Amino acid sequence: MNVNFVSEMTAFNRWVKSNSLSATSRLLWFQMFLYWNEVGFPDWLQVDIVRLMGIVQVNSKNTVIRARDDLVRAGLLISKRGKNKEPNKYQFVLFSGQNSRSSFFDRETGHETGYQTGGDPGGQTGHLYKLNKDKPNNKKEKKPYGEFEMVHLTDEELLKLQDKYPDTWEDWIIRVDRGKAMKDYKYKNDYAGILSWIDKEEKEETQKAFNELMAEAEWLNPHYGIYQ
Repeated sequence: MNVNFVSEMTAFNRWVKSNSLSATSRLLWFQMFLYWNEVGFPDWLQVDIVRLMGIVQVNSKNTVIRARDDLVRAGLLISKRGKNKEPNKYQFVLFSGQNSRSSFFDRETGHETGYQTGGDPGGQTGHLYKLNKDKPNNKKEKKPYGEFEMVHLTDEELLKLQDKYPDTWEDWIIRVDRGKAMKDYKYKNDYAGILSWIDKEEKEETQKAFNELMAEAEWLNPHYGIYQ
């Protein structure tokens, strides 16, 4: 694919000045675009979530997935689910030229089309707990989860956790379960406790991503002059 690297970088920088996009999402776009350039601008960029976590230097899979889905919803990226446990494929929606944003604009509805959000199935193993979408028999009865059975959730709370964090809910149960077993954490409500852990980590990752973005801006300025 023919891509004007400097032109797209400049256009993105202008776009973010008038559109709302988190620091993590901005950093992810920059790093994915740089990686796309390194591999020669193929039509589809295939990369797994673990690698995306690495290029933006965050430890939370959920943070990266949320940032990626923000780019998809903003119409900057197309996400195509991988098949047979392969990583997702991504296609940048450019600001000009081939595969530009206007190519994905529905003139009848006025909406951009062709975007998919959701988890990355590539490289995942079987769930520790069955993802049950049936209506719970008893919403108030709490059941133990985790290796040490220190996390107690109602069926309704478990379903809410699965819906909000489809790719990472198991990881959070494991982490909180071990934390309670090792450090004797006490929570009146374990579901609320898990949400507080997630919120804390996302705030830390957002601040780290912002710092990385500022460092990236300092590097890009003398090379391309796009922040002047």
